[in-house]
Amino acid sequence: WFLHVSLFIIRNLEMSAEEETKLNRLIRRAHNSTSLPGWKKIIKQIVSTDECFIPEGYLGRLPLHSLVLSTTVATTESIADTRREALWLCLEKFPAALLKRDVHGHTVLHIACASAEGGGDDPGRTRRCIDTEVVRMLTTPPLGDPALLTSFIHPGTSPTEGEAEEFCSTPLHTACESRPSRPVLGALAAAGDAWAEALLQRDGQDQLPIHVAVDYGASLPAVQFLVEQWRKVTEAAQPNGARGSCSLMECGLDNYRPLHFACNPGVDEET
Repeated sequence: WFLHVSLFIIRNLEMSAEEETKLNRLIRRAHNSTSLPGWKKIIKQIVSTDECFIPEGYLGRLPLHSLVLSTTVATTESIADTRREALWLCLEKFPAALLKRDVHGHTVLHIACASAEGGGDDPGRTRRCIDTEVVRMLTTPPLGDPALLTSFIHPGTSPTEGEAEEFCSTPLHTACESRPSRPVLGALAAAGDAWAEALLQRDGQDQLPIHVAVDYGASLPAVQFLVEQWRKVTEAAQPNGARGSCSLMECGLDNYRPLHFACNPGVDEET
């Protein structure tokens, strides 16, 4: 059994090496890099080739997916600006990539909204944070699409019941798992109608974004923003100017309200 598994992994890695383009290789090498010349090479490769259309062999990610993942690695502002430029150029060259998913069913916005703060890729090894400008870029026309905010993760194969619950998650739920800052939520809120819809969407465990945010120990400003936005959205749907509802009264998993989750270890006392 061990030999079969090892051969399978080696075969897939060999396929990945054979199929990997220079652009994908440059992005992978620059993922945690603080080298500005490395990112300049990526920009040059995007501009001079058509490799934005070609996914890498092993994980099936397009260059856009890999670029977005790299933007979650905390770095200097000069590197961050250059990464955003590369991302913008890739979107311009292959705008259809915005709606493509990786082999795990994630959209680029799911990837952008995940960080190690809440247990994203590579926790404890690489410091990560959500890039507010990237979130805004992916959800703002003409190149971005606000509708991405309401998209659920699609499993690639037939999942078990537990896996199905995990997959049923929007980028807003993902962001709320990552202890988002108030500016990150503000950038998502700029999606307008899509934001209003996303606030009311429940994940596979019947959790609203407010439940997830409190459960994962989001900051007080972030929680306050979600509560205020819920009231505004529900108030706008009421006839005759009636008051909106309060999301803190909404029940989620196991009939828990946000206050129940606030009593979990790790949640800031102020929140």
